[in-house]
Amino acid sequence: PGVPNSQNVEFLEGLADQLCSADEGSNTNNAAVIACVQNGDADVMLARMRLNGCRPMLAWFTTATWGWATDNTDTIPFFLGGGQWHENFVYSDKFFETGKAVLEYGKEKFGYMGSYDHVVSYAMPMLIVELLTSFFRIADSPNVTDVLVNRYEEIRRSLMNINAHTIFGPVSFNEYQRNNGRGAAGTQWVRKSNATEFQLGCISPLDQADVSIVIPSPSALPCPPGSHLDQNLIEGDPAILANKCTLCPAGTFAQYENTNLKCQQCPEGSASTEGANYCIATEDNLTSVGLQVLGFIFVALSWSSTIGYMVWLYLNRKDPVVKMSQPESLFLLCIGSIISTSAIIPLTLAEAAPGESTRGASAACRSIPFLYSLGWVLMYTSLTAKSWR
Repeated sequence: PGVPNSQNVEFLEGLADQLCSADEGSNTNNAAVIACVQNGDADVMLARMRLNGCRPMLAWFTTATWGWATDNTDTIPFFLGGGQWHENFVYSDKFFETGKAVLEYGKEKFGYMGSYDHVVSYAMPMLIVELLTSFFRIADSPNVTDVLVNRYEEIRRSLMNINAHTIFGPVSFNEYQRNNGRGAAGTQWVRKSNATEFQLGCISPLDQADVSIVIPSPSALPCPPGSHLDQNLIEGDPAILANKCTLCPAGTFAQYENTNLKCQQCPEGSASTEGANYCIATEDNLTSVGLQVLGFIFVALSWSSTIGYMVWLYLNRKDPVVKMSQPESLFLLCIGSIISTSAIIPLTLAEAAPGESTRGASAACRSIPFLYSLGWVLMYTSLTAKSWR
């Protein structure tokens, strides 16, 4: 039956500890992780890195382009991967416009959608055809059998000089017999356009890329003002490269970008809303008791003197001088003065402390212009009438 694969958990966790130790704290765990691992290895390392509070700058995993990625959609945001082909490639040959067209043709003919292996299986024979065609091109009457049996090494060495364009991309070999016709297919799990889910985007070669690479990852970036690092997200969020910031709770603030695990407390006497980058000092700003008393004293003095004048007018209403001064107009002046100065009373009451009902303050506020204007009208209409008469 064979021996099933197993992971050396202790060894893998030791590697994760070397990448970012729990002793380093949240400010220094920004490792660049490049791991050639199997599925189970990736799970063990990532679990340990989360426990250590790791916020990697990037993570390149061989498993990022395997079935492991589709089985762990909550883990793979912003993971980098690589391979030899991506469905975004638009390389063509004489039969197909793109590698994806090869897969679609295969589905039409055989009833299933192929993968990278299908494209390679098609590209390799086409490359061999290109090689043989190039090798025999200059011969007028080539002896193909003789060449394949006795001069096979010449054909193999001619690969060094080939420069072919295939569905797989340009193919040419360097001095080390490595294909350097194009770069490898670099990939990253990102959101494309307005997509809600992460998709495997192509980031290289540059002439084939359909997304821009995201480095450093959102996890490694400092939190913007008004937020802080959330330890629960660092240790519990499956997406290790995703943003680990959360808004400052009410009553706290963060003025600048930061990597703190909590926001600053607002000073005593100030407050803030959720996600604030500053605190607001609150003051009741109410009229002082002394000023209110002073207002009432002025009202009392004004009313007392006005009522005194009215009493004097009444007692001396038959005096010739008083009669000539038109006592009716003088009485209206006094009444207008009383009404006008009475506006000071609601002026001292037109306010409410935090938590108090504003109903009385609103009524007092509305009465101020009414009292002041009515008193003013009574005084000056009587003066105007008296002058006109």
